[in-house]
Amino acid sequence: QIEVQIFEEENLVAEEAISPISEGNTSSVEISLPASKNTDLVMYKLVVRIAGDEFQLDDQKRTYFDSTHSGNDIVFLSFQPDWEPRFLLPALKDVSGLSIEGFLKLSNEQFLNINDVETDDMITTENDVREAVANSGILVVHGLSENVPGWVMDTLVTERPSLIFVENGTVGNMFGISTQENVVEGEWYLEENLKPSPLAATLSDIDFGSLSPLSTVLPLTGSSNHVAPLESRQNGLGQVQPPLVLVNNGEERKVLVLAAGFWRWASRGGSSGIAYRRLWSAVFGWLMASDAMGNTGLVEPEFRIWGEDDLVLWETPGLVGSNVNLVISENDSVISDTTIVINGEGQFVTQELTPGNYNYRAVAVENGDLLGDGRFSVENHSLEWLTRPGDLRSIKNDQGIAISGSGDFNRPLHTFVSPYLILILLLGMEWIGRRQGGLR
Repeated sequence: QIEVQIFEEENLVAEEAISPISEGNTSSVEISLPASKNTDLVMYKLVVRIAGDEFQLDDQKRTYFDSTHSGNDIVFLSFQPDWEPRFLLPALKDVSGLSIEGFLKLSNEQFLNINDVETDDMITTENDVREAVANSGILVVHGLSENVPGWVMDTLVTERPSLIFVENGTVGNMFGISTQENVVEGEWYLEENLKPSPLAATLSDIDFGSLSPLSTVLPLTGSSNHVAPLESRQNGLGQVQPPLVLVNNGEERKVLVLAAGFWRWASRGGSSGIAYRRLWSAVFGWLMASDAMGNTGLVEPEFRIWGEDDLVLWETPGLVGSNVNLVISENDSVISDTTIVINGEGQFVTQELTPGNYNYRAVAVENGDLLGDGRFSVENHSLEWLTRPGDLRSIKNDQGIAISGSGDFNRPLHTFVSPYLILILLLGMEWIGRRQGGLR
């Protein structure tokens, strides 16, 4: 018998005996687990015991389950057909590290699923979209105007962090800004000098003067108390207007995008594509740092389980250029206490650790804000220890390739020496025959 035990943290929650199988074969078993009572990150440990097994290192395997997660972290709603969602949707997924689901408004209360993965059911009802929005952590609305459904407006006025692309000036008053009624078209070039803002550290080394101009801007009218991290100038000589505004009213954080044409940066690739990613990385870093998001997921390990010889890779969306103090501990003993400067990819690496369960805590050096805390594990289990059965057909094919390759039949003829030797031998025999026959 093979005894399988599953532990939730240190508590045994499932146990089952499995009949052994013949050597070289595999089998799968489903084991039902009780609902977890924990409301945080939960570690499960799988233990397999086989009578007579003297190699103990491959008897255990761990995994983590986030019981707090439900729905999608980001929901993207587009009410205006445009190139921006095509480039922005994958960019937000990459720079934030969060799950994302996108929808484009059609007619008759229907939405088109615009995720990267095609599904059989591409048309979604409005009720399904409303449910996705209700379960989201951050809402992105593209093409906001007075024509969007009322439930979208109701969601945007809550404390939920939101990225909003404003289409015209009829909705600006909802967020405490005053704008013209219509956008102004032209070539809006970004000013090279950054204004003081929470995004300045991430955007400081971008050459904004080399980027493609934005196509439209919705100008502000009057003064505003909100932060405008960037400025754009019409046709390089005219009026100056911010392409986006950061709205921070207590626990409510919104980013209002008043310009269009950012997708041009992504379409060019190269340094322009990097600038596109950096901009939205900075924006989402600021949104994710809000109190409403809990401010605890900005610094996380890429995986929760690492091998003992692995360098641990950390993801830090929106914190490029920031100084972060990371403390790693095991059983209340500090293993590592270091300060890291986040690289341009929003990542950093720490040294390999010995097998064990670790806690981490990351805070901003500048103000002491908590940027992330949690757990991860290092284990000495390796999938290379598993003896995987071979497919006879693949073995036969591999042998066939080896046999056919041993004769070098695919090698060009002129690369062999033997044809030249044969040719010389034939010419020599022909010359000897002519001499013996009296021919000169």
